[in-house]
Amino acid sequence: MMSISCRCLILAIALTMPAVSLAELSETDEEIQHLITHIGNSECRFVRNGKDYAADKAREHIQMKYDHARSRIKSAEDFIRYVGTKSSMSGRPYGIRCGDRTVPCGDWLFEELEAFRHNRRPGPEGTVDRSPPHGDGSSGAGPFIFPPSHD
Repeated sequence: MMSISCRCLILAIALTMPAVSLAELSETDEEIQHLITHIGNSECRFVRNGKDYAADKAREHIQMKYDHARSRIKSAEDFIRYVGTKSSMSGRPYGIRCGDRTVPCGDWLFEELEAFRHNRRPGPEGTVDRSPPHGDGSSGAGPFIFPPSHD
């Protein structure tokens, strides 16, 4: 039979485990919501299947897509790779058009996620895993930064 102190230790460990998972989930949700808000607040255009959309329409589309895939998304990187990178219907990559320059949406979101994490907690913990899913090469490009708009 287990001693009382051993039972207490097991109980203490069991009670703290859900709190750690909830904290991680909360951080992930915060990052994803930041990215969705960033899309909606952008002055850039969202390119989906060859057609340009305003930021508010892009945010609505990405939010709807995330709501549908939410149970499979475990990190902000998953969100970018599986929701914010390409059309799940056509397979065509999303783009972000600012002025006369268009970049892959996944790269744009990875850049913003890295900046968000760095501002929240500077140092190596603020870095982002840009590796593509299943080695297909999507969203693995290096960082880029749009020049400030003077309009």
